[in-house]
Amino acid sequence: MTTSEISSLYREHVTKVYRYFYKRTASREISEDLTSQVFLSYAEVCRDPGTQIDDHTKYIFGITRNTFLTYLREKYEKQEFTLDIEDLSHQGTFEDETDEDQPVEQPKDITPLITHYIDLLPEAQQRVMRLRLLEHRSLKEICEILNKNMNYVKTTQKRAIRRLKEILECTPPPTNILKEK
Repeated sequence: MTTSEISSLYREHVTKVYRYFYKRTASREISEDLTSQVFLSYAEVCRDPGTQIDDHTKYIFGITRNTFLTYLREKYEKQEFTLDIEDLSHQGTFEDETDEDQPVEQPKDITPLITHYIDLLPEAQQRVMRLRLLEHRSLKEICEILNKNMNYVKTTQKRAIRRLKEILECTPPPTNILKEK
């Protein structure tokens, strides 16, 4: 394929590819970077004399989709799993302004509190969060224990965290769970 043919296809599809990325990322810079990656990959493939492409438009949008999935995968892998246990124990508590000078009692073990909130999740999310938060298992270990793939575990964990945040925003912690026995 000649350079002029590649340029022609670039001009024809660059706006559609850019819009595809922009709609999903809402970032001009990221959309521009991903769009340029798509057309660099496409040009590299087209310059190989042994490559036979039947439908160049479908091929470009296949590269576009794969580039976006790679971007998401890399973005997700960079994120660390963080759920601040201290925030969990204070979430939803209301302190009286007159008690500001008095020290706030910190529970020694908030595992019962975590367990209480995990019990409010759907069953699949409960299993993943119990393994993650209470047993301190890695994602790989959870995959092996549940006999599920990494995407399932990550997605379930992400949904559980989102659900826990929603629950914590609306629910004060139960006081009877934190009392020492």
